[in-house]
Amino acid sequence: MFATSTPPEGWYQWSSMLFAADVVDIARDGQKAADTITARVIETFKGPQAAGTGTLSVSVSNRYWTNCKVEKPAVGARVLVAMNANSEALLVYRRASRND
Repeated sequence: MFATSTPPEGWYQWSSMLFAADVVDIARDGQKAADTITARVIETFKGPQAAGTGTLSVSVSNRYWTNCKVEKPAVGARVLVAMNANSEALLVYRRASRND
């Protein structure tokens, strides 16, 4: 529930890297019961600068979507991706601003 109930400052404190990104691929890893989300970084909020030049891939358990009440993104979706020092990842749809 942390993913949907925590305010932005909680995400910032929890993460060591925080990005806005556009999903370019979603792959299911049946052996690990996980989904790997690959996304093109649009904006870096925390961590190494990757906007416009980098992609990232995060793996989340298939149960993440249900347990955390997070909608699974589709290719093309803008998402917020947070990763902590333990390589744990959170991902949610990012609400677009009027300037996006």
